Order: sequence, then C-alpha cells, then structure tokens
Amino acid sequence: ITAFRFFLNVNTNLKCTVMKKLSALLRDHSSRLIFNNHGNLWSHKLGMWPIHAVHRIGGKRKNRVNYMTLRQGKRLAEEAGLVIEKVMG
Repeated sequence: ITAFRFFLNVNTNLKCTVMKKLSALLRDHSSRLIFNNHGNLWSHKLGMWPIHAVHRIGGKRKNRVNYMTLRQGKRLAEEAGLVIEKVMG
C-alpha cells in the first residue's frame, strides 16, 4: 500500500483513523505500507519555516502550512500497530 501527500494534509484524527485502516488492509506480515512525509522539517520546508512563522504572527498568512516531524510520523505508525522498517531522505 502506498500513501503519498495524504497524511500531511488531513487533520490529526483522520490521520490516525486512516493509518489504522490501511494497516488492517495489509495482507500479511510480509506486506508493507509506504508513506511519504513530504512535509518533514528536514525537507525543503526547513528553509521556509521562519518565513511562514513570521507571516502567521503578522497575520499575512491565513492558510496553515503543514509540517510533520519524523517523531510525529513514527508515532502515527506505532499507534496503528506498525513498525517502521526504514526511513529514507
């Protein structure tokens, strides 16, 4: 199962619900779920974080910019009963 650009863009409760549902859909112990955290702070978003923070404080940015730390991604997987096998990038 692959899930790209989904988990970063939905609210926390839906993240947990969907991750648990995807985990339950895995065929067996040899199946894998791959998800992309394209919003981790070690990505290109690190350079933009200070700018987004200033815009939020100044009221210039109304839309929330989504970030997900590696720790949050690990917690999401663990809450769904998954074990992280490999982290890349």
